[in-house]
Amino acid sequence: MAKATAGQAAADEGQLAPDDNSRAFAAISYIFGIIIAALIYLLKKEKEYVRFHAMQAVLLDLVLLVFNLALLIVLLAIAFVLGLASGGIGFFGGFILIYVLFFAWSLALLAIRLFLAWKAYHGERFLLPLVGSHAARMTASAS
Repeated sequence: MAKATAGQAAADEGQLAPDDNSRAFAAISYIFGIIIAALIYLLKKEKEYVRFHAMQAVLLDLVLLVFNLALLIVLLAIAFVLGLASGGIGFFGGFILIYVLFFAWSLALLAIRLFLAWKAYHGERFLLPLVGSHAARMTASAS
């Protein structure tokens, strides 16, 4: 293994561009979900860049979990109303609608995760609208 240079040490503290290893762990945090992101956050304590992206990924997944549950409840209610209004036949059509919408939503989330991972791998420290400032504050206090 090569010795850490002063530039690499500064990069680990977020002053310069992060090294390849840090960027890879930051990208993995977005791709593999909340459990892997939480493990990366706990295991990479000395890498502020990695901790930030891992915490942002955890918070993003928590927000998406709540949103997905709310969306599922709304779509099930719509399917139920369609079923009542149509004498039962619309209920099955409602479930097909739910399936198609969730499939499209899942593809959109996959594209978003891949985009976030790409940005993290290319060394960009960006703040997501709902969770970015919280992740920055949580990782700054852990330093």
